[in-house]
Parts: sequence; structure tokens; C-alpha cells
Amino acid sequence: MTSDALEAYDAGRWFEALASARAAVENDPEDPDALALLGRIALDGDDLPGAISLLRAARARAPNHARAASDLSLALGLCPGPERGAKLFEQARALDPSMYPRPIEPSNRPFLLGAKPDI
Repeated sequence: MTSDALEAYDAGRWFEALASARAAVENDPEDPDALALLGRIALDGDDLPGAISLLRAARARAPNHARAASDLSLALGLCPGPERGAKLFEQARALDPSMYPRPIEPSNRPFLLGAKPDI
């Protein structure tokens, strides 16, 4: 079920991904991949508290889950106290360097630390 949810998410079929991920969690509440995907979907929907809760649950079940660490760093970076997000970002990068193959440019660091871009 989780692979179906991930495939749907990657293909941009958001409602199908959400339904599949929810079904995966109902089937196995300990599934870190499904919890991480639900967290990612919550983050995409600007539900920061929901995203943080789900991503923390995924990491509690799989502390070395690189995608959950990365997404949690993004969610925390959007909240007050963004230094927590930066620390998790570096951990995610260490867990799976292929996620971020290039070094982060200094011009992007303020965004990663929670600064809002000037638009």
C-alpha cells in the first residue's frame, strides 16, 4: 500500500496518494514510510502542526528515515526556532547524500533557516 501511495504522490495524484497513505497507516500504524508521506502531504497543504506530528512519529519509528528528517527540517524551519530545522537538514543530508548532491549555496541558507524570501 505504501508503494502505491508513494507512486501516486510522485505522479501528482494527490488525493489518491492521501487515501493510499491513510489506508497504509490504518493497516499498519507503525509504517514509517506511510507516516512520512502523510507528513509530507500535510506540509504541502500548509498544515505545519500536522506535518510536524506525523514526521516526528515517522522518525520515532525509523530514526534514520532520511526523507522524514528532511521534511521535518523544512517544517521546523517554517516555525519559530528554525535552528532545529537546520540541524535536522544536515542530519538528513548525512543519512542520504543523494537527496542533496550539491552543497547548499550560502545564498540559500537563510531560507533553510526559516527566513521568508522577499517577493
